Amino acid sequence: MNSEVKQTRPDGPLVSVLIPAYNSGNWIEETLESVLAQTYPHIEIIVVDDGSTDNTLEIARQYEARGVRVYTQPNSGASAARNHAFRNSRGRYIQYLDADDLLAPDKIEQQMRRFAELGYPQNILISGRFAFFANQPGDHESENIPLYKDFPNPLGWIDIAWNQGYYITIHGWLTPRALVEIAGPWNETLSVNDDGEFFGRVVLVSSAVYYCDNARVYYRKVAGSLSKTVSKSALDSTLQTAALYEKHLLAKEDTPQTRTICANVYMRILHFHYPEHYPYLLPVEETVKRLGGATIKLMGNKRVRFMEQWIGWKKTRRLILFLQKNKLNPRAILKILGIHLRDNKNKYV
Repeated sequence: MNSEVKQTRPDGPLVSVLIPAYNSGNWIEETLESVLAQTYPHIEIIVVDDGSTDNTLEIARQYEARGVRVYTQPNSGASAARNHAFRNSRGRYIQYLDADDLLAPDKIEQQMRRFAELGYPQNILISGRFAFFANQPGDHESENIPLYKDFPNPLGWIDIAWNQGYYITIHGWLTPRALVEIAGPWNETLSVNDDGEFFGRVVLVSSAVYYCDNARVYYRKVAGSLSKTVSKSALDSTLQTAALYEKHLLAKEDTPQTRTICANVYMRILHFHYPEHYPYLLPVEETVKRLGGATIKLMGNKRVRFMEQWIGWKKTRRLILFLQKNKLNPRAILKILGIHLRDNKNKYV
């Protein structure tokens, strides 16, 4: 690799950083500073205030003097705000960023270097590494996940992400504008996993998914965030997303393998919401059967695997919830049931 390729070209394509903001007054200043500190020079920054009732809009407008463009809309949700921002953007590449998350200073530059090496293609995606944080970037270690590699076939990325439940955060991606236009806008009817549905579509219309390990982002963990919501409306959105996953993937390739991927998406929902919402989820079980059955097991250690094999996933799930509620030792319960675990070399320990 020669030195000319290693250095980001001074006439590189414009990157649009699109930031939806709702009641983000505590964080948006830090978020905007992380964008303004980017070492890649050719960026535009667009904030869409989604009807905030705090000082988010006031803070964002203080950055207009530094080139940030600020728009407002009645409260319509983050997806609508992202679509609003995209319509007003000009960049050849799109950087989505939530108003409480952060970019490392060279995040965009690192990914644009890889795009430059490839000749600035418009049909591939490039992802990066993310780490959770509570107060300061770096206060939590970044975990390695199976998605941190190149996927010449996008279905390989889908296979791992949807089968195993892994994901790339919204701001971990750098996306060609052309792929967004082909995939279509964010789905404004979804309240949960709208990012998974959107980037699933984008991956499926791409030619490849590449990974840039030096492109780092930080994902703030906020108490009471929407992703932890388990209300009826959130469950409806989750089920709608699963149905869209099935629709998009089987339209791309309808095989026993892709049907199993879809079945596993539905099965993961059953695992998570059983038994609280089970009567409502009975049609999901039928969908899993229609798709040929799922292959995933309950999340947990080898004891969980053994119990699921012995008494089935539903009884195992109830037992796990019982143990958690009563703060009981699982080994004690297994002994009561007459299952004696020998030592750490036993395959069921």
